[in-house]
Formats: sequence, C-alpha cells, structure tokens
Amino acid sequence: MALFHLTSSSLVILEGNSEQNFTFSSSYIAYGEIIDEKKYREELQKFIESLRLKKEKGVLILSHELVFFKETAPYKSIETEIENFLTKVPLIRTNIAVISPHNASKLQILAANRK
Repeated sequence: MALFHLTSSSLVILEGNSEQNFTFSSSYIAYGEIIDEKKYREELQKFIESLRLKKEKGVLILSHELVFFKETAPYKSIETEIENFLTKVPLIRTNIAVISPHNASKLQILAANRK
C-alpha cells in the first residue's frame, strides 16, 4: 500500500522502501491555494505516472497545515457550529470538504480544501 503525504508545498509518496518527493511550483500554488489548476494537474499527473506505482489501494495523509480544526463542548446545534466555523476558514465555501465527528458531549470539525 502506498502512502501519499500532501503538504502545502509538496507531495511525498512512500511505497515499500521507496520514497519519492514532488515539490509544487509557485507558478501554480501559492499560500496553499491552487492558482493554476490545469498546470497543477498536468505536473502532478506527469510525476505520478513516472513512478509506475502498483495498482493497489493507497492512503492520503493531509498535513496539519492543510486542515482547519475546531473542537467544541458543549454544543447546541451541529449545523450552527459548523456554519460558524466555516465562516472563519479562509477558503472558497464551495471548495471546502468537512468532516464532523461528534458525540453527546463534544464536536470536532475538520475542514480542508476539496481540490
């Protein structure tokens, strides 16, 4: 199984004893945002295809610098807490992926750039 570790400036792929690094160019990524999606996709695809990875499942790990997190307890409304949190996340709303694990006493909200 391959591990893909994504940071704001690079992608590291670990497969078996092999480690491959790809550093993003500032011509298509700035401050963790993709500014030229076409060039980003082309360069990333070219890099991944050059690796000849085995066809198997992989795990994508997002670096802490790419994830926005909030934990709150107690809370009244999950929806209200999520909406209030998302207003503070500096990403375009339609590009935000949200996960919100919770139980009766604690709510955790994780948000990341969907792209």
